[in-house]
Amino acid sequence: MRSSTLVLILALTCAGVASAQQTTGTVTGRAVDAQNLAVPGATVILTGPQGSKTTTTDGQGRFSFPYVTPGAYTVRVELTGFNAVERKDINVSLGQTVDLPLTMTVGALTETVDVTATSPLIDRTSTVTGAVLSSDMLTRIPVGRRVSDTLYLAPGVSSGGTVGQANPSMSGGSGLDNQYVIDGVNVTNSGYGALGSYSIVFGSLGNATPFDFIKDVQVKTGGYEAEFGQATGGVVNVITKSGSNAFKGSGFYYDRPSGLEGTWTQVQTPNGTVQTTGSRSYDGGAEGGGPILKDRVFFFGAFDPSRDVRTFQAPAAFPLLSLGDLDRTRDSFTYATKATVQIKNGQQIDASFFGDPSNGLNGPQRASALLNQTTAGFSALDYGGHNQTVRYSGTVRPNLLLEGYFAHALNNLTETPSVDAWEVNDRTVTPNVTTGGIGGYEANRSDSWQYAAKATSYLGQHELRYGFEYDHATWDQTNNITGPTFTAPNGEQTATGAIMNVISDPTFGEIFRVIRARFTTGPSTTQSYQSFFVQDTWRIGDRLTVNPGLRYEQQTLNGTVISDFSLKNNWAPRIGATFDPIGNGRAPASNIPELLTFTSSASIRPDPGVSPGTV
Repeated sequence: MRSSTLVLILALTCAGVASAQQTTGTVTGRAVDAQNLAVPGATVILTGPQGSKTTTTDGQGRFSFPYVTPGAYTVRVELTGFNAVERKDINVSLGQTVDLPLTMTVGALTETVDVTATSPLIDRTSTVTGAVLSSDMLTRIPVGRRVSDTLYLAPGVSSGGTVGQANPSMSGGSGLDNQYVIDGVNVTNSGYGALGSYSIVFGSLGNATPFDFIKDVQVKTGGYEAEFGQATGGVVNVITKSGSNAFKGSGFYYDRPSGLEGTWTQVQTPNGTVQTTGSRSYDGGAEGGGPILKDRVFFFGAFDPSRDVRTFQAPAAFPLLSLGDLDRTRDSFTYATKATVQIKNGQQIDASFFGDPSNGLNGPQRASALLNQTTAGFSALDYGGHNQTVRYSGTVRPNLLLEGYFAHALNNLTETPSVDAWEVNDRTVTPNVTTGGIGGYEANRSDSWQYAAKATSYLGQHELRYGFEYDHATWDQTNNITGPTFTAPNGEQTATGAIMNVISDPTFGEIFRVIRARFTTGPSTTQSYQSFFVQDTWRIGDRLTVNPGLRYEQQTLNGTVISDFSLKNNWAPRIGATFDPIGNGRAPASNIPELLTFTSSASIRPDPGVSPGTV
């Protein structure tokens, strides 16, 4: 077998599973002597940006540091009668388990053996496919400024098509089949399944989180365990930076001026095509953090206002061409704050608050507005959201870990037309003539409250993880059409205005045809979602790891167009395995360990017992 990573994934069927909200990594290892025998009772010290943690090796020589904030660490192992062993520059990524084999030799404790080998490049216990994108990597490669731009760096990620660049397709899934988590908060739009604020006209507009705030972006494209999901596509997990024992910060300014662009291609069509003549985006801000109480309390804060401008021009011979170049301007005021409290060794509380309140200035927010005869097609936008989370993680006993969190995600999008008039399209002439307002527009609000409790038990060669999650979400949608209401031929009053087409008929001549109006302005839906899971990481020797798991989900929907609709008894068994042909994570000459992985999943969804016509 060549010195490369071989990944074999067998997916028997897709299953939607519960949310992934990891915000940390794990450092584990095994201390052995020169004869490869376990060294129990050794003191292990993990030192990083937020101080030190201490544990001891068990009867098998193993040790573990859970809930490690991503960053660079040093591991030191000490025991009387042996030389101390120190491993430096251990890089811990989001969701990663770093397994360190350490060999101790007989000698004085005052002597230290420095191990200079690099950290393992892969997690030998994980069947997940995807990538972890670190802030260091993102600053060294040309990539867009928003978190959604970074996702395309992961293998298996491609364009989501008409749902917009912010919602990529992962492993062949739809761009609206993914889940997005930032600092433990599920920010997925509960109405559309998109990233943040979303509408059918504009796509995703929210979560303009720049990577100056970001520590790691974890993209799971497949093979994730029973704990993770609420997605049939991929899972995107992002954490922002944290404070440390050193005061650190930076100020920044980024600009992509239109003068450095190439020439935009201009297209002319019989009914007119709005031309893009240029674009510019720029932002500037500051981020920083440090200790409030050394080794105990830390803070981080960031603020980054940004502006995105796209310049349009009306088609030739259209009235608004006389206005020349017109800017579509959108501003975001992205912020993030985080506090970390280490109560004692192994006990920690994290609180994070972040958001991206944004607006689009009144103007051609829709490019099609420049096909109108007047500026009545202009509109303004208000979008973005605010998110909060509080998380506890701690070691209750050496073999029992507990964690729990509360999170709240709110995002909204509202378009405000500049003129409240019917949209009228004259189809009897070429090019078509459009007058009046923008026609259909929407406002929506997604409000989600999330609660979870999880535990990890170490039982010999088994690492058993289990937990429960409850989400309560509301989705309010308003579908409106500009213009005054009117009475339909059946005598019913409309709730909105209308869109009208003028068409030509050989018998009756010009006909004014109402093609769209609404008698209701949209639904309001409440969702209750609960799930529990249990999964095992079973290490068989130093090479083979088996990951069986099981998940149960239940969901209930109520609202103006749906009543007590339940999806229940959804059992999703999963199993995966990894095999390391080298053993003990030892890399071949190229320093890239070979790994064979296998994953399988199935979802059992019995008939929920809903009779036809319920929805």
